[in-house]
Amino acid sequence: MTAFPDQAADDYDERIVRRVPGYRLGQELAAAVLANRLKGDAHILVAGCGTGGEVAELARALPAARFTAIDPSAGMLEQAATKASDQSFADRVKFLQVAVHDAPAETYDAAIAFLVLHFLRDDGAKANFLQALANRLGDGALLVLVDPADSSAFDDDYRQWMVQQGLGAEAADEVVARTKSAWFCVMPERLSALLLQAGFEVSEPFFTAFGYRGIIASRSRKP
Repeated sequence: MTAFPDQAADDYDERIVRRVPGYRLGQELAAAVLANRLKGDAHILVAGCGTGGEVAELARALPAARFTAIDPSAGMLEQAATKASDQSFADRVKFLQVAVHDAPAETYDAAIAFLVLHFLRDDGAKANFLQALANRLGDGALLVLVDPADSSAFDDDYRQWMVQQGLGAEAADEVVARTKSAWFCVMPERLSALLLQAGFEVSEPFFTAFGYRGIIASRSRKP
């Protein structure tokens, strides 16, 4: 997992909605998927929780669930903890400044990783991340991933959308350039292979927007 500089958390919530199409919708859909399929008192691991947007959405959808939310960035965790306190679910979430390999070795009912995998190289880092999640999930437990699937999808349409969201043309160009030079996206077929290797089965995407995809996997077997 990549640690953002602490100061990046200050305006993250404002910036991200202008850079990731369907950001809020992806959170809402992911929460709906888990709320529909889990028991009310489920324990959910949120890997790379950032400023806590996914945790907040899940807490609303699953009012009896508990969460362990991890992130390597202290700044992000501070924002997430404030959000949990302001929205009155702090008593149901444990925030930890750790990478996924150091997350508590409990057996979780589900895990979610929102905009994490594209920061990891496909040199074993992606596989190790997914295996660490699998090792903390029981048989049949769900994994929800939302991530950009392939940098070739980030074209002029995506750039135009960012401009329409109020991002300047130069800033939009910089985002598109970064997707191609600094992100490690993989095609859906490759991601499915990595998930299978870690012991997951993959169902159809529940969300797609300009190259971003939300998928559901289930922990089905020992690799």
